[in-house]
Amino acid sequence: GPILGNLFNTALSLRDIYFSLKSSVGMVLYPIRRNFKIDTSKVKKIIIIKTERVGDIVVATPSLKALRNAFPNAQIDFLVPRQYASLLKCYNGWSNIVTVNNVVDNKEIKEVGHNLHKANYDIAIIQHRAKYAYKLGHYSKAPVRIGWNAKGFGYLLTHPLHDDRGTTNHHQVINNIRLLEPLGIKNCIPEYPFQITNAGKDQVSAFFKAHSIDSSKPILVVHPASYSP
Repeated sequence: GPILGNLFNTALSLRDIYFSLKSSVGMVLYPIRRNFKIDTSKVKKIIIIKTERVGDIVVATPSLKALRNAFPNAQIDFLVPRQYASLLKCYNGWSNIVTVNNVVDNKEIKEVGHNLHKANYDIAIIQHRAKYAYKLGHYSKAPVRIGWNAKGFGYLLTHPLHDDRGTTNHHQVINNIRLLEPLGIKNCIPEYPFQITNAGKDQVSAFFKAHSIDSSKPILVVHPASYSP
């Protein structure tokens, strides 16, 4: 009803104010250099932090492709939850896959972050608006850390981008590519570096056989829902 709706909208507004205050206070307490021009000629190692689910990883692959096009000789590593790591075998452009097992385990987040620091990345791109994703970027100590200024954690970034995703009609594919703008990568036409693997072919054949599907006939696949709009 209208009363609950108004209360909900008020709560959202108060939450946004809280996040803005948190980020502002954090930027005062952590006075690091921000929004400086990046010398892309010196970039050798990049880590993409995508600690989300399968669909989120899929829509991040065009940004991986755009990054690879811009930095053909750089090491580009992709950090994802361990249970989804095999999905990246269907895509190219990455150099190494880094995994995290339990994103809510602070001890593991610190350990993985410490390993990122030892790897000496030049750039960390945090694509997930979650506390642990920002922490991983922070622990990496990468000189350039790019992400959305969201949920009050923008102060952990050197290049916090204004999070306008809720007020624009950009698809998430485009939003992921927009995070590359501080690197001079703009207005890219999304490319999906998808490749069919032998393991994937075997899985499809087994599925067709188990459900008596005739592969010579047209097949319609319906994906009816998403976690959020």
